[in-house]
Order: sequence, then structure tokens, then C-alpha cells
Amino acid sequence: AFLFDGLDQRPLEIEEVDRIDTDWGREEHLVVRDPWIGSLTMVLLRPSGAGPFGGLVASPGHGEDWWDMRDAHFGDELVDGRWAVLIVQSRASGADDAETDVTRTLLSAGLSFVGVRLYEQLLARKVLRWRSDVHPELIALWGHSGGSVVANLNARIEPWAALVSDLQGEYLNVIPDGPWLDETSPAVHAWHPAIND
Repeated sequence: AFLFDGLDQRPLEIEEVDRIDTDWGREEHLVVRDPWIGSLTMVLLRPSGAGPFGGLVASPGHGEDWWDMRDAHFGDELVDGRWAVLIVQSRASGADDAETDVTRTLLSAGLSFVGVRLYEQLLARKVLRWRSDVHPELIALWGHSGGSVVANLNARIEPWAALVSDLQGEYLNVIPDGPWLDETSPAVHAWHPAIND
């Protein structure tokens, strides 16, 4: 709860580190600095024109990068449809030792990695609401694979204009002799039928 309490009142520090004009609009590479989770990279795919546009927070799946959401999952076509798509570049999301270490460390401290992922999506929504070229009440959430499992839960916690999801989860994703994925949370697992409904 300490992550979510006061989120809208905390200062927002955003640095644009690159801007690329494209045939469909503009790509802005941003570093968002937060007092609780440090620096997080986000990439905004923005249509041409003044807006305001509908906003879409996009979360890639395990082992994916921001450009997968743009190229393989049609993020650039959503921009053609006049959506400003903000893609969260998740850290430690490779279904590997790094993700396992973070997941286990947080669970052993009574916390959860899925809680951090929820916060990352809410922080991205805050970034979009801050912009004058995005309609602050028209922000949807789009997840792919592991990003969907987090988005499904987030849509039950906070109101979003819409949810686009391609996967349901049980929130106990521990592969035998393999990685512990970020969505693993025994407390959330009990609620997975309601979350997935």
C-alpha cells in the first residue's frame, strides 16, 4: 500500500532522452524517476497533431522489450488510430535468475513483485495524465502475456477507460526447477478466479 498511497501527490520527474520523428508520428524515449522504484524507461508512441489523444499504457510480456509492443503487437497501428501509446520497459522480466531473485526477495519480505508491476503501470498512467496532448480521463491499459496478468489485476484495483488483455493468470507462476515469475503472489492467488472473470 505504501507504493500506492499518495502516488498522485508525489513529484513526477521525467527526462526526454531521445525524440524520433516517424511516418506515423513521433517516438519519445523517456526516463521516469520515482522515489520508490528508481528510474524506469518508457517509450511514447505519439500521433501527429495537437491532440488530445486517448492514452494507452502498454506492458510487454516476459522476455520482451518496448519495440515488441510497437512492431510485433501493432503499437504503431494504434498510433495511426490516434492513440498515444506509452510502453513500460519492465526491469527483471526475462523469466530468468534476475526475475526469480527479485520475486523471492520481495515475497520473503512480505511484499510482492506484482505490486511493483502494478505501480509501474499506474506511474505510466500518471505520466499520460500529466501531458496536455492526452485526454486525462481516456486512458486504457493494454497488456501482452505477463503484462496482461498484471493488467488484469490492475483493472480490478483502479478504474481504467478500458482493458485489453490476452492472458489470464493464477498468480502462482513458479516453474519447477525454473524461474519464479513476477506475478507470483500467494495472497493474490486466492482471488484469481474473480480477477480473471
